[in-house]
Amino acid sequence: EAWRQAPDAVVAAIDEIANLYRAKSEINYVRGVPPVVNEPGVTELLRDAMIARRGVDSVVGTEQSLGGEDFSWYLEHVPGAMARLGVRTPGERHVRDLHQGDFDVDESSITVGVELFTAAALVNGLR
Repeated sequence: EAWRQAPDAVVAAIDEIANLYRAKSEINYVRGVPPVVNEPGVTELLRDAMIARRGVDSVVGTEQSLGGEDFSWYLEHVPGAMARLGVRTPGERHVRDLHQGDFDVDESSITVGVELFTAAALVNGLR
């Protein structure tokens, strides 16, 4: 909801500051992608599926990210959840961010993704 209200809040704050100094503000607010908002039931389904497939230690919580992600456009229309696959080799010292030119995915994460979504389909069928 904050994402939807942001343009009005930004314009109001800037106008208020400009008015204090008898200045005129001109604002061109460019909206980016919406935030990823995971549907709790789908998040639970993915967690349960991964635990069923690889055990409780295979699921690790992550901090909320302020980065944008195109996947959020899908979630505007269909309930879903974004799962982050571990794409770094365990024990690797040099960490390459997903959005850097030298990123080198640990290709075994593809297998983990297939296992996750296959297990999710099977777990969902049991619900």
